[in-house]
Order: sequence, then structure tokens, then C-alpha cells
Amino acid sequence: MADKVVKITKEWIKKYNVKPYNEQTKEGLIRHIMVRQGFKTGDVMVVLVSRKKQVPHLKEFVDSIKENIDNVKSIVLNINPKDTNVILGEECVTIFGQDFITDYIGQFRFNISPLSFFK
Repeated sequence: MADKVVKITKEWIKKYNVKPYNEQTKEGLIRHIMVRQGFKTGDVMVVLVSRKKQVPHLKEFVDSIKENIDNVKSIVLNINPKDTNVILGEECVTIFGQDFITDYIGQFRFNISPLSFFK
């Protein structure tokens, strides 16, 4: 499923000429794509990591993910403007669905956000 999200993201980047970020030149916009999936629930969260809050053709990205990924509950834009190799920034903006996905360990329910440590 994560491979499918990566493929959709690459197609979106190419179709709309959205520039991927280059750590050497410090140019470009899209830094990473992260996918989380609940083991028990199957809930899916897609996190697009960008240098800026304004991302062109974001609606088309969301529509493509919703159309092609089963059980997607959350699509989040994470903003990481810093000159760093740290993947996630501090700011998250939910652009579709919930701010979290849900999963269980035994009888315990967990709400998992993009910045949660959950393994």
C-alpha cells in the first residue's frame, strides 16, 4: 500500500510540476511522503512533508489519494521549513479527514497522529 502512495505522489509531482526538495541545493518543495497504517484497523494516514504551507495542486493530490487508496482516514500536510535532515516539522495541517488514525494493542485503543511515536 505504501508503494502505491509513493507511485501516486510521483505521478502528481510529475503531472503538476511540483518540485521535490533537494538537500544539496536547498531548492524544491516536497521533502517526504510518510504512510501510517493501523495493524488492527487498517486505517491509513498519508503525510506529505513540504517546506511551505502553500502547495500547488494540493486538492488534486488529495483527490488522487482518496480515489486510489482504500481506508484512507487522514491526509496531513506537515510543514518542515528548516535546513535540516530531520524528516518531520513541528506544524501539521489536516487537509482531509481526521487528525489521527486509530489502532489497538490488545484492548487498548490509541489515536495516532503524524508526530506520534507508535510502533
